[in-house]
Amino acid sequence: MPDNSKWTQMIQHWRSLPLEERRSRHLKVIPRHPANSMAMEGEPVDEVWLRARLAPKIRKRLIRLTAGS
Repeated sequence: MPDNSKWTQMIQHWRSLPLEERRSRHLKVIPRHPANSMAMEGEPVDEVWLRARLAPKIRKRLIRLTAGS
């Protein structure tokens, strides 16, 4: 059987982070790839626009996750 201790430690560490830190990390990893690949008529979607659209969704999800902890 594989050793899951490292994975478990990572999950425990993530859950121990303050909500603001978790939110910040989520927002930092929004990939640029979707902004570049969501082209409409040959123009890529603005990364700033994409981040602005996704940030509230990430915030709501983190609040739900934290409330359930």
